[in-house]
Amino acid sequence: MLRIAFLEGSPSLRARHVLPILTKQFKITYITSGDDIPQGTYEDVIRFPKAKVDMQHAWAYSRLADRLYQEGKIDFVYTYHAIGCFIRKAPQIALFGASFLESWKLSFHWTPWYKRPKLAIGYLHYVVPEIMTCRQAKRILAISEALQLQFIELHRLPKNKVGIVHNGVTQEAFNNFAGEAIGKSTDLLYVGRLHPRKGILPIVEEFSRRRHMQNKFYLAGDGPLSNEIKRIAEKDKRIVLLGHLK
Repeated sequence: MLRIAFLEGSPSLRARHVLPILTKQFKITYITSGDDIPQGTYEDVIRFPKAKVDMQHAWAYSRLADRLYQEGKIDFVYTYHAIGCFIRKAPQIALFGASFLESWKLSFHWTPWYKRPKLAIGYLHYVVPEIMTCRQAKRILAISEALQLQFIELHRLPKNKVGIVHNGVTQEAFNNFAGEAIGKSTDLLYVGRLHPRKGILPIVEEFSRRRHMQNKFYLAGDGPLSNEIKRIAEKDKRIVLLGHLK
């Protein structure tokens, strides 16, 4: 039976869904700094105190993962984003939901030249760990085809190193867009974080400008753009902000 170190800073929604199943099939050592441990029958649970700086977490987690591997207690490590960037001994599979490097490049492009030196801190704390992880990990997993292509291009990775695990979207969901299954509704639906990286604000703004359209635009999700989109929705009743939904 495979022995896996499942490593993340705090319990994620993904972990809560998959760990109850994975712990029945594999020996899982769960490593976290969170208090609320997802359900499951674990081989071991190791908690770290929360650190103020992500690099402190990454260093502590990585050293522990390498030690467990050298002691023969695990076969490989699963990490989320770049939290295991200092791992050097243990084979690592790293899942990414987005690219810090891409976000940093966008910020650099839109930031006035006199403010760009401040971006160096973000580059050090977020981009460098991503680069280190992509170079060291045996396998990179992306949550979409688009993100897979981003990582291949940004980090110059061979295509066979970057796999895809759709973020909770099964093949049945994709089948809904085939044939007549999509139906005849002309209303619009967005499901996801209301975050600048998603590009949702320009879409809402353009929709609001087109007053001749009778469609409704439903948005399910929450995030830093919530208040801005809410202000637009207050003036345009076609836009329905549903907020966070289970």
